[in-house]
Amino acid sequence: MSADSEVESQADRFYRNLSQRQSGKPKFITSEDPIGIYNHVVKQFNAKCNRVSEGTFEGIDNNCFYGLWMKRFWTLLEADTHALYMIFSFFITFILGLIPFINIFVIVVWLVVWFIYERIFKAHRANRQLCDDPFKYMIYAPEVCKRAKLMNVYFDVPTQDLVAIGLRESQVSFLRQRQTEGRVLFMVYNDRFKSAYTKFSFLRVFHIIQVLLALTAILLANLAIYPKMGINEFLL
Repeated sequence: MSADSEVESQADRFYRNLSQRQSGKPKFITSEDPIGIYNHVVKQFNAKCNRVSEGTFEGIDNNCFYGLWMKRFWTLLEADTHALYMIFSFFITFILGLIPFINIFVIVVWLVVWFIYERIFKAHRANRQLCDDPFKYMIYAPEVCKRAKLMNVYFDVPTQDLVAIGLRESQVSFLRQRQTEGRVLFMVYNDRFKSAYTKFSFLRVFHIIQVLLALTAILLANLAIYPKMGINEFLL
């Protein structure tokens, strides 16, 4: 049996052991843009079984314009979890930057998106000051989330069954410290859930690169490509 199939079978067993112990209704996210997912994540940080700070993590005001654009260039392309797809997002911006008139629209939108981000970032800055590791009492289990088709799932398990369901000894140890009446409520999460919080600061870099790529493409097109095609984008 290959290593991949062994990992797969272990994940299957782990999910099968947990699936009958799922707690509460799955919470689906209405808008899977960076702000929508971020707000979902901080709500879980504030849940009693996950809390690591006396303070409350604050959500970010939703912005339809930001969400509509970033959902396509960040979330749907999976740029939040895969570096290769992030490069592809940059590539799309560069190609759009070569298209007459559309490129002006693209760079204006990226500038507006960057401005919106800078305006909402203060909430994330305040949240980071509350705790260094808000994931402390959560369990990273992407394969379980994949099978559940969710970013995070809650489970309610009798303390005596923690070892049997396949948790590591270190995980069992800290979960036992949080038991109530012989049971433990805990949450598992995947890469997208984690990235929504840990990569939110990186979005500033992402926006700046997109603006610079769009600008570079516009300059390249107007100085080297359009003249040969007889195109005068700025009608000068």
